[in-house]
Amino acid sequence: MRNTAILAIVLAMAGNAGAAGFRLAEQDAKATGMGNSFVAVADNASAAWYNPAAILGLEGTNLSLGSVMVAPSMDHKNEVRATSTDKIENVLHVPPHFYATRKMTPKIAIGLSVNAPFGLSTNWDKLAANTREIATKSEIQAVYTNLNGVYKVNDALSVAAGASYVSLDATMNKKVEFGTTNVEQTLKGDGNGVGFNVAGLYKWNKWQFGTSYRSAVKIDVDGKINLPTTGTTLGALAADNRNAKTTITMPDMFQLGASYKYSDT
Repeated sequence: MRNTAILAIVLAMAGNAGAAGFRLAEQDAKATGMGNSFVAVADNASAAWYNPAAILGLEGTNLSLGSVMVAPSMDHKNEVRATSTDKIENVLHVPPHFYATRKMTPKIAIGLSVNAPFGLSTNWDKLAANTREIATKSEIQAVYTNLNGVYKVNDALSVAAGASYVSLDATMNKKVEFGTTNVEQTLKGDGNGVGFNVAGLYKWNKWQFGTSYRSAVKIDVDGKINLPTTGTTLGALAADNRNAKTTITMPDMFQLGASYKYSDT
C-alpha cells in the first residue's frame, strides 16, 4: 500500500475579526488536527465545507457524521472594583456536523454540508455579575445547510460554487434594575437567511493551492420580548410576549492554503 506524506502550509483568515468570539472553526477532527490547513488538502467528506473544489479527489460516495466539544471560558474584571471578577457558567457545547459528497463524472461532483460554524452561549450570574444589566444569557445557534456543485476545468484546476440556507435561533436576556425593581428581561427569536460560497483548488507539480470564501449572511430575527414589570417605576415598560425584531449578520469567511507533497512513500 502506498502512503502519501503531505506537508501543509496555511494562511487562514476570518472575514470579520468580530467572529472570533463565537465562530466554531473546528468542524472536522482531521481538519482540526491540521490547524485548518485542510483547505489545501481536503481529502475526506468534510471537503464539502472546507474546500468543495477538492471533492473531485474523492471517489464514489462519501459520508461523514460527527461532532466537536467546546467548553468556553470567559471572565470580566470590573474596572471600578478591580478586585471583583465575574466568570461565565461552565457549559459544554456539542455542535454536530454532517457531510456528503458524490463524484458524478470525472469532471463533475456535488457536496452537501450541514453544520453549525457559529454559536456559543454565555451565562452570567443574574444577581451578582457586574454584566447583568447588559447581559445575563446570550446564545446564538446558527445552522448552515450548504449545497455545492464542482467542476474540473482541467487537470490542474477545479472550481466550486454553492449556496447556504442559514437557520438561526437567538436568546438575549438581561436584568432591569431600578429602585426596588429587579427583573430579567428575556428576548427570544429566530430567523433565516441565504448566502453563497466559491472555492478553488489548483495543482502544480507537487504543490496544491486551495482557497474558499463564504459570504456574510444577514438574518432578520423575529421573536418575543418579556419584561414583567409592575407599579409606577417601570410599569410603562412592561412587556408580556410582545413582538420584537432585530438583525444579526453572520460574518464572511475566507481561507487560503498551500500544501506540498514531499514523499509518495
